[in-house]
Amino acid sequence: MKEFIEAFRALRHAPRGLWLVIWAFCVDAMAYFGVLTLMTTFLHEDLALSDFHAGLVVSGFTGAVTVFMLFAGRLVEKRGIRKGVIISLVLAIVGRGLYVGSPLVGKAFAAVIGLLICALGEGLLQPVAYSGIKQYTDEKTSSMGYAMLYAVMNFTIVIMGAISPVVRVHYDGVYKAGGSRFSGSGMVGWVCLGITILTMAIFITFMNK
Repeated sequence: MKEFIEAFRALRHAPRGLWLVIWAFCVDAMAYFGVLTLMTTFLHEDLALSDFHAGLVVSGFTGAVTVFMLFAGRLVEKRGIRKGVIISLVLAIVGRGLYVGSPLVGKAFAAVIGLLICALGEGLLQPVAYSGIKQYTDEKTSSMGYAMLYAVMNFTIVIMGAISPVVRVHYDGVYKAGGSRFSGSGMVGWVCLGITILTMAIFITFMNK
């Protein structure tokens, strides 16, 4: 317990870069899981995919995130933490934008392309964030740094879990009444896109070279 308390105290004096990396990874995770949990519903309701084909798309997306995480993360790490996070978030924003906007243009094709781009961004972000934790901590604080990363991530996911049903229930009613092109699941996707844009804006503003 004493070592735990000392590590936590030492973490308070960690470089600003540590907290910005945690911010970028955890708040983006909030958007990632907000979209993922409703992906099948969105593909079925807004793009008219069958449950079978929607399931294939979701499986392909999560598999692509894993593949990119394993084989592409090191390429971005070589550019440094700041550029690596920015590249990852830009890809996530572009991909998520294509995905949530697909009912307007491109339909299922645009959604799949968007998800592939987003998967690349998300797959790159995790190894870059881990590299950032390693760089901005020392032997005394590294374990606490990783613990803080996952604690904050779980907290942001809980927040998304509270926001999502409120948005979904409201806009499902508007959608069924013909007042919106997007279902409640689609509008949650737009909220998550906004969260990702905010994440990058704050990271770029405060994470100087």
